[in-house]
Amino acid sequence: MLCPQEYLDKKIEIKTSVKNHEFFSSNFVNNWTFRNYLVWTGDIFLRRIKSYYRDYQNSLISLSKKQKMDRDLCEYVADLMKKKGKFSDLELKQLREELNEKPDDTAERCVNITNSVVTDSNIILAQRNSTVSFRQSKRRRESLPSTGK
Repeated sequence: MLCPQEYLDKKIEIKTSVKNHEFFSSNFVNNWTFRNYLVWTGDIFLRRIKSYYRDYQNSLISLSKKQKMDRDLCEYVADLMKKKGKFSDLELKQLREELNEKPDDTAERCVNITNSVVTDSNIILAQRNSTVSFRQSKRRRESLPSTGK
């Protein structure tokens, strides 16, 4: 079942008691798919995708039990739950590869901070393929200053 027409590109208020309510309330109803949930988590490591899928399913169950929804929306959420446990390892690998792909015209963005102290700073822009790493290089042992003795 497709998302009901009246909910296309619309966000709805979700009770905070719903598991992962941040995902549902911050996305359009028609974007409540597992693929978008995985992107929302920001973690696409293959060994964790299956646990994220279980978490997604549990979140949909929580949504269906705790959120007051009209019949069309209930049917849509029930339809999202129907694929339960039916992802093969190959499908999950393909999904991971699809999410990992970068458009050819997009350069990888990164911020590297080495041997620096960062205080009162913000990274203004970080996209899905961006990385931020903090690395402390090995310090060389300096000789002790002479004491003059």
